[in-house]
Amino acid sequence: DTINGLFLQNMINKADLTKGSLRNLKSFWANIWDFAMLNDLCSKKNYPKLLKLPTIERGNKTSLRERIISNKELEILWNNLYKDKRKIVDIVLILCYTGLRISELLKVNRKNIYLKDYYFEIEASKRKAGIRKVPIADKILELFKNRYFSKDKHLWQRLDGLEYDYDSFDNHFRILFRDMGLSYHSLHDTRHTFASLLSDTVADKDAIIKMIGHSSYKTTSEVYVHKNL
Repeated sequence: DTINGLFLQNMINKADLTKGSLRNLKSFWANIWDFAMLNDLCSKKNYPKLLKLPTIERGNKTSLRERIISNKELEILWNNLYKDKRKIVDIVLILCYTGLRISELLKVNRKNIYLKDYYFEIEASKRKAGIRKVPIADKILELFKNRYFSKDKHLWQRLDGLEYDYDSFDNHFRILFRDMGLSYHSLHDTRHTFASLLSDTVADKDAIIKMIGHSSYKTTSEVYVHKNL
């Protein structure tokens, strides 16, 4: 057979897809193989069912690694704005300078953005405190404008024209940091970065918790704020 388990495993290993997409692909191949076996079109061993999905790098436990994206790493991101393969550096920077959860950002549409008034609205969040108006800092205003006025159908659009979801962006985020030689970070680290940046420049505790979408400053200060940026 020209198509065997090794051939299919190499395809899985080289595929630039999310783990969910790889799982669907494996299942699709297995169904095709079952049909082929039923009709005596291939060997009786269903190779796709034996395939191993690649393990996604998770990095060290959060207690053993740095949660914030450092100033040096932020500078590298800015220097590579619109130069990365998938054009997502701007989204990463928006996350770092707004403190949004990625699930919140992906639900923001053009109708939620008020460029003239320098803010946008979060209409859906995991907590009541997360429903809020978020100011757009001067530093990222142009990033919002470029997305807002682009000809893309979706505000947070992938290069293939589809709209980003959590899994696909999480996968591309990890690949971006790996390819740029940056330290391992999770998407949630962008919120830690924002809280730390904010605590260094804003003294008003109420303003901080409102912008980050927490119900108390204790959570923000004890969990999210790191003073070694």
